[in-house]
Amino acid sequence: MINKELRKLQFSTKYQFDVKMLNDNSDYAKILRYAEYLHKTYDMSDGQITFTSLMGYESDEVETREREIRDIINKIIDHNDIAEIKKFADYRNYMSYEIIINNDEVKDGKLSKQVGYNSGAGTQIPYTLILSAALSMLYNVRVNSVRLIFIDEPFEKMSDHNIKLMLDFFKNQNFQVIFCAPPNKLESIGSECGVIIPVLKISNDNMQIGEIKFHE
Repeated sequence: MINKELRKLQFSTKYQFDVKMLNDNSDYAKILRYAEYLHKTYDMSDGQITFTSLMGYESDEVETREREIRDIINKIIDHNDIAEIKKFADYRNYMSYEIIINNDEVKDGKLSKQVGYNSGAGTQIPYTLILSAALSMLYNVRVNSVRLIFIDEPFEKMSDHNIKLMLDFFKNQNFQVIFCAPPNKLESIGSECGVIIPVLKISNDNMQIGEIKFHE
């Protein structure tokens, strides 16, 4: 659903979330492979005794998977570490997360590989989108959520055009957003806000609130 919303945005760079199950040599990937083996053999056997070779698993591969899962279980038991158990119980450790970017210079690039080459705006936009996606997932599973977000200077390095796109994205997610922004961003942000509260810093211990503006 987030990717569907992102495709509507007219940023010069297109962003897309990419989430995949791990497929490396980690313990988490081994557990996934063993779960896949159990799922496939259970579905195909339908309660009957079957030969795993008929399902694409050779006996030595089955033995390897059985040994791997036993070693992982024994490791967890031997350590008897609650923190370690929680790691294995956390679904996020079984997936890899990436943002794919496409523009005139990069095709299907990974944000994690491009960060060092991007300008401030080039990272501020995807990082704000990551924050929005995470909060959207949390709010979507809650009934009558206020969908409230507070962001400190979120558009410092964005152009007015990109700010408008980001604000539209927030609206499409039904967020209630409170921005803390410097005066030079008032023109680009203010017209999209329902309420503007100007704050003047007299000194470190003296802040004064100015005239509050309400927009229809």
